[in-house]
Amino acid sequence: NDYLATALVAFIETQAKAQQPFMAQISFHNCHIPFIGTPPERARCNATESCNGPLPGAAGYSSAELDFYACMNEFDEGVGTIIAALKRLGYYDNTMIWLTTDNGPEVNCGPEGRCGGTDTIPPGTLHRPASRGPGSAGPLRGRKRDVWEGGHRVPGIISWPAVAKGPARESWHPVVTMDFMATVLDVL
Repeated sequence: NDYLATALVAFIETQAKAQQPFMAQISFHNCHIPFIGTPPERARCNATESCNGPLPGAAGYSSAELDFYACMNEFDEGVGTIIAALKRLGYYDNTMIWLTTDNGPEVNCGPEGRCGGTDTIPPGTLHRPASRGPGSAGPLRGRKRDVWEGGHRVPGIISWPAVAKGPARESWHPVVTMDFMATVLDVL
């Protein structure tokens, strides 16, 4: 993530020197199997500096959980690096930023798409929502590779401060990444 974020920032800096607009798309690998967190980020998470600790009475984080949570933190830091550069270079307010993922959390939840718990109460604890694998589809049934909504209905965030004003809004309307190009072309 650090390499990709740094490379994109270098590109943005080049565009800023030339006072040019740009369109860029970046696909981070984290957090995708294999989850491999860096040793420093795993240590920060385990020390609860960058992660919430397990709930009282729960076992400490496993090595796999530390890798997953470290990856999530590294992803967050990469996005933060890019947003900080957009602000520093004066692009932030008039930049449309889209943030989404390609699928639900990883783990097979055999044939009914249920990973334990009940239909309305996710398994695990507050910080460990899925006992059989990292990540959570929240109240949605299914996970990656499932036909159920937990496999393909994923969060998406769109920001464009100069245009989208007012309080944050939430929508459960389905869209598909193919809509991105049509939306950008409409804006242009």
